[in-house]
Amino acid sequence: MRVQIFGGGGRSGSPEFIQKLKTQCRELGAPLKVTNGSIGRTLSRGAGVAVVFCGHAKGWTAREQQDLAELVTLEASVLPVIDDADAAQYLPPVLRPINAFKKSDYRDGWAQGLVDELLGIAWQRRRMRKVFISYRRVDSAPVANQLFDRFIGLGYETFLDDASIDRGVDFQRELKWWLNDADLLIVLFSPNFPQSKWCMEEIAFAQARGIGILAVEWPKQPLGKGASVQSSGVRGFSAPGVLDGTTPDQRIQLAPGDFSRAGKTPGRERSFVGRELTEAGRERIVASCTRQRTIAIRQRLDNLIPFARELLPARGKVRHAARLGDLQFTDLNGKRHFVRVLPFRPRPETVHQAFADAAGYQIAGCLYAECDLADLRSVALRWLANTTRTTLRPPSESRVWAYCADVLL
Repeated sequence: MRVQIFGGGGRSGSPEFIQKLKTQCRELGAPLKVTNGSIGRTLSRGAGVAVVFCGHAKGWTAREQQDLAELVTLEASVLPVIDDADAAQYLPPVLRPINAFKKSDYRDGWAQGLVDELLGIAWQRRRMRKVFISYRRVDSAPVANQLFDRFIGLGYETFLDDASIDRGVDFQRELKWWLNDADLLIVLFSPNFPQSKWCMEEIAFAQARGIGILAVEWPKQPLGKGASVQSSGVRGFSAPGVLDGTTPDQRIQLAPGDFSRAGKTPGRERSFVGRELTEAGRERIVASCTRQRTIAIRQRLDNLIPFARELLPARGKVRHAARLGDLQFTDLNGKRHFVRVLPFRPRPETVHQAFADAAGYQIAGCLYAECDLADLRSVALRWLANTTRTTLRPPSESRVWAYCADVLL
């Protein structure tokens, strides 16, 4: 992954952002080459993404604007970075049509948010960000709704049971369909959470399919003198045993100070029930999500690749291609296949890109983990993708392989 970072208009690239980008890529095992300079002095050709920090202390020189115009024509992606919406007026004309990253959206956590945005453009092969909020209404409905609104505002596709399921559909079937395609399961681990059969099934479903979990644990100490974190008589709850397999990085321990002082539930003045998070507490969760989501995507991909290599109908070995998740093999009929393993459901453009990247192969497509092969959306995806195409050069067939319970269709 090649990234160019530029400063202009009175700004330079942020050391904090660059350090977080390098750290995250090192943890992911993602190759990274970063060049950091100023417009007008450094302009490498053909980098994957150019990040342009746009200040407003000074205007853009004619040379800078000329170089930016050339950069836009050369790069696969250019991402302007501004402080807030008002600063958009200071963007040079050539960058104004491009939707900019606003630091103010993420408050103090903007550097990690920008890393997540950049990796979505350059490495993950999917721009959308999908998270699933699992919670127990009796304890944490205000917090769940608060996080739902926050993530929606940041552009995430966010699942919350009260808001994300159409009327008249099978609730549990739709819930699992949505969770199967989530990048991260955010668990609001409140006192009554383990008592919910459905909440525990969501955790089990996610763990069985390698979907990452971010556990937000309620405070262990009371809110105040004589108060208790318990509700509905639940005592001695703890995450160990329920969240087996999660690491310390996948857990956030909330403190009493992370909750607002005013609750919304009468008679619960000294309880956490009915309370929202403070802005600081909420932003801690957002910052952890922006980091853990990308790690969870990588881990799920690592889990899927061995299954793909075992189940693909190969004559001989299934080999790795140039990029992580890309496999190649020859089938029993002697046809050469290119398979892009994905940790999410492919969209039409994803299948098209895999087909375009498979020059010289005869059959090309995507493989992913499915939870419901009979769902009409799953059937339609395979029907649209599995076809013979008239092309001047290989590949001539496109495919979607759906992996479900040791079955590959």
